[in-house]
Parts: sequence; C-alpha cells; structure tokens
Amino acid sequence: MCDMLYIPAARSSNRRHVLAKVGDRPLAECQPLFFQPAMDHPDDELLACTHICIPQALHTNAILANKIWWMWGVEMGTNDHHVAVTITAQHSVFPCEPDCGLLGNDLVRLALERGSSAYEAMHVIISLLEQYGQEGQTHYTADGGRYESAFFIADDHEAWKLETAGRKWVAKRVESVDCIGNCYSIRTEYDELAPGLIEYAVRNSLYDPSESFSFADAFTNPSHLFLRASLRNKRMRRLLNDAPERIDRAQIWRILADHYEGTWLESTSGPFTAVFPSICMHSNDPASNGKSACSMIFEYRDTLGIVCWTAFSNACTSIFLPVYFTDRLPALMTNVSQKYTPDSLWWTMERLTIEAEMDYERAIVRVRTVLDPLQKEIEEEALIVEEKAGLLLKNGEKEQVYALLNGFMEQNAQRVQEAASCLIEELSAERKQRGGPFGPRNRRMLPFWEKAGLPV
Repeated sequence: MCDMLYIPAARSSNRRHVLAKVGDRPLAECQPLFFQPAMDHPDDELLACTHICIPQALHTNAILANKIWWMWGVEMGTNDHHVAVTITAQHSVFPCEPDCGLLGNDLVRLALERGSSAYEAMHVIISLLEQYGQEGQTHYTADGGRYESAFFIADDHEAWKLETAGRKWVAKRVESVDCIGNCYSIRTEYDELAPGLIEYAVRNSLYDPSESFSFADAFTNPSHLFLRASLRNKRMRRLLNDAPERIDRAQIWRILADHYEGTWLESTSGPFTAVFPSICMHSNDPASNGKSACSMIFEYRDTLGIVCWTAFSNACTSIFLPVYFTDRLPALMTNVSQKYTPDSLWWTMERLTIEAEMDYERAIVRVRTVLDPLQKEIEEEALIVEEKAGLLLKNGEKEQVYALLNGFMEQNAQRVQEAASCLIEELSAERKQRGGPFGPRNRRMLPFWEKAGLPV
C-alpha cells in the first residue's frame, strides 16, 4: 500500500506546488536513493527492464529516485527537467494477462528518463502501458503479488493524476488539494480517457450507459484489502481538509507519519499492533506486504528546481533530509543490500524503526527527542545553503553550487547516521536490560529481525 498527495501553489506555504508520497513495501525491502546521469544510446539498443526488454530511447534524462533494490524500475523520483512522478498500487476487475509486461515501477523510471514535461511523461506511461501491459511479479519472493498502478505526475507548471486498469487508463489534471491511495479516485470528472474504455465497460456489464460514466465505480475490485485502503485514503483526505490554509512541510510530515492519532482506530499498543493499516504503516506480520519503506516530499524552487525531502523507513521514526539534484549522491544514501549493512542509511533507519517497535510507546518519545531538534537544525541550515546556492547559480557558477550542495548532503547523511546509530545502541541496551533480546514481550519480533538480517 502507498499514499500520495498533491498540494497546489495556492495552498502551499512556499507558494509553489508540492508532491509527496509514503511508499509501502514488504518488510526489510531496501530502498535507497538512486542517481543516473543523462545518457545517449545507439538506435538499436535494447533495454532490460524488470521482467522484459524493450527498445531503448536515443536519449535518457538524468534522474534521481528512490529505487527498490531488486527492481529495474523506481518507486518515485524526479529528473533534470523538474518532472516528478510517484506511484501507488491499485487493483481492478481486469483479468491477469498470461505474459509479463512492464511493472508500474518500470513505467515511473521510463517516464522520468523520457519525459521533459509532466504531460509528456504521462503519455510516455500511457504509450508503453498500451503496448506492453503491466503484468508481472511485484515482490521479490515467488509468492509476491501483481498490481495495476496510479500515478501523480508534476512539473513546474502543472500536475496530472493517471489511474490504470489493465491496459486502459483515465487521466485528470489536478488543480486543487488531492490524494491517491490504493483505491481508484477518478470518477465522472476526467480530462482524457483510453480509447474504447467505456465500450469495454458496457460490453462487460461494468457500466450502465444510462448513467454518467465513473471510472472508479466501473473498475474497482471490491476486495476487503482495498476496502481497508479506502479507509486509509479517507484519513489522508480528512487530514488534508483539516490542514491550515497554507500547508507547510511540517504538516505534510505529520500526515505521512499518521497512525489515526486521536481516533478510535488508533492502537493502544503502538502502530505495530494496529488492525487497520495507517498512512505510516507498520507490519504486524513478517510475511505480509506491509510497512513504510521511504517517504518523499517534492518541493519546487524557483532557482534549484526540485528539492526531494527524503525519509528512509517509517516517517514516524525517521528524519526528512533535503536531497538536491546535482551530479551525485552521498554513498550512505545510495548503498544497497538485500540484508542489513551498517554502511547504508536506509538500513540504519530501518533497524531503528524495528528496534523502536520492540517497545514503541516508550521508544518513540526518545527517538523524537533526538531527531526533532536535528530536523529543525537541518531545515534552518538548508535555508542558508539554498540561498547561497541560488546566488552562485545566478552567477553561472554551477560547479560551486554542486560542491556546496553535495557537501551539505554528505554532512546531513553522516549526522543522521550517527544520531540513529546512538539511538539504536541505547534502545538495544534498554531492551536487553529489561529481559534479554527476545523475552516474552518481544518474542513476536524475532521473525522481523531474522528476515532483515539484523544483529541481536
């Protein structure tokens, strides 16, 4: 499950529109950042995506994205044309196709590599979807599921949401606060529609032609899993509706870190034990598809383009770091491994989350006491650094801009790595003092540790 939100300039505190997403994946699925420079390719080159090969484009844009360790595609990201794309899973009544196609994550990466505007990127997705479909395993394990996809696609000037069912699709330009979850949201109001979609719905008794056509009503799969997703999506809409007139990054963080606080759905023993998955999702079953792996807030800037504020693992136990589109990323942010490794910031934050879940109500107070001041400090320093970078950029000093921003990102990654590592040591020592690594209270967590390859 994943949830995505869009805030137009009229509601944003910095008067530029904002795109954000919390991405959920199976437990311990490493999702560090990924950078690829712009490249030119020969006209006969084939591109190996996750499950199939397709013809390569003659030119691919530089991209910065959050990438699942085993996939070719990406979960969310931006490119050197200031296009940002996010994805979430959806399930329709369309039957499965027998052959593999492009995964939704492949489509995100292809849209970023080939699209120079939001509209062009959206039609990259549409064209490839219609040609290759989106069938195939979406989990690393053999029993992993398949899904269809929905996308938010934005650039400096506009944003679109695109929802798909099989090889069919519907698109709507987004001009007000909006969000997409694992349930269809486009109903009777849309701007573009796949050819033959309504006729297909009529032929298959999915739509009464005497009524207005609703994409969501026609193609929603009424599975109980996605009814739960509907509840989570309604929670995000309520939080957005209740937000201040000008929504800032702190408010977005609270939404991405939400566990139904203040409602009857809030778990009394921490989000790990929740019956209904929250926006900030914690898994209570190591075999289930269910915990937050990464969050991004895409903020547009007049001079620097997009700043990707990124939090690894769960938003509630993490910190959002400003990530800039330069010529590289810090190794701590990009190191990738199937199992835990201490030289990966993603794995450090994932270990901190799992450690905190051993006694969440006690641990989260300590975690936020350490991370909140550091978050504030980094945000204040980011304002100064970005102002300096903007002045350098106006003077055409691109190399100095990259050096400044790269140094700031490196410094921040190290600071968060050190703070999180100290928290892990403290929480681990307290846990062992209270009854050993896996006493009666924590025995349920052993499968999580084993799956992640964490040291006891």
